[in-house]
Amino acid sequence: MKIILFTIIVLFQSTAYCVTEDNFKEKLINDVFPFYDQGQEGSFVGVDGKRINFHSIKRGMKKAFVIIPGRTEPTRKYAEVVWDLKDEGADFFLMDHRGQGYSERMLKDPHKGYVKRFEDYIEDFDKFLQQNVLNKGYEKIYLIAHSMGGAIGLYHHILKGRTFDKIVTVAPMLEVETGSFSHTFTINYMRFLTLMGMGENFVPGADRGDVNFPFENNEVTHSLVRFEMARDIERENLYLVMGGATNHWVVEALVAGRKISRKKKKLKDVPILLLQAGQDTFVRSRRQNQVCKLKNCRKVRFEDAKHEILMESDEIRDDALREIVEFLR
Repeated sequence: MKIILFTIIVLFQSTAYCVTEDNFKEKLINDVFPFYDQGQEGSFVGVDGKRINFHSIKRGMKKAFVIIPGRTEPTRKYAEVVWDLKDEGADFFLMDHRGQGYSERMLKDPHKGYVKRFEDYIEDFDKFLQQNVLNKGYEKIYLIAHSMGGAIGLYHHILKGRTFDKIVTVAPMLEVETGSFSHTFTINYMRFLTLMGMGENFVPGADRGDVNFPFENNEVTHSLVRFEMARDIERENLYLVMGGATNHWVVEALVAGRKISRKKKKLKDVPILLLQAGQDTFVRSRRQNQVCKLKNCRKVRFEDAKHEILMESDEIRDDALREIVEFLR
């Protein structure tokens, strides 16, 4: 009996959730994208009349997974995550944030990362949930949110109250990395630039993005095939190419991170799984650690992971998916 139980445990632990990198492109073409594409594209009118895009895969399930990406990322990039979780008995809902993905851009230059108010992200997200998810009678609704999406998900909970039964936040953008400059200095400097009429300018050193950006210079993943997957999606639709953030966006992001940190006690009524990247160069871990001092938050740190944990190499990504599945079950 002990041998049987041990065998079952070993088999469960060795189960691979992710598509392996060995036959990645073939699997994407034959299985992942066809499954994702059986869903439907939709849109609604967000704050200031902006068109916000979303993608849904409805299969008549009793629970729903809501997936929201990070800055610059289109929803289609998460087709593999949808495929990984397809056997968990859920419908899927994904939303493109304003100014990126398949949603309407904020500025004439579609490559600039910009938002007038960070709270606009929250209002868009809330309207998306109200119109497409919360009114469907699901028994359970779970959120999986990466980076900026993680900040939006947590901030939504703080402002709107409990919406999700559980929240998975992956490398949440609670504290943007500003190098040797303090957040206070950066906010004041970027506010000054905004007052000088340069709020819509790229931050120093940023550009409009490049579909041919070399893998060797990337700071988001160790996985060549997943990095190229993201570039291929952009090559198929150049509208999706996103460049750096603007000066005003940085102000909004930094201030939002502070607000989330100051009001983190409002997060104590929902189970949270926080996945942290040990090699993250985009967000700092300090506020992530502070949030996970709450008793309802569990932090799992992946020392060898770069910022995009769900786009990482097989070994890292498989462990992350196992943590997500076990937490949501």
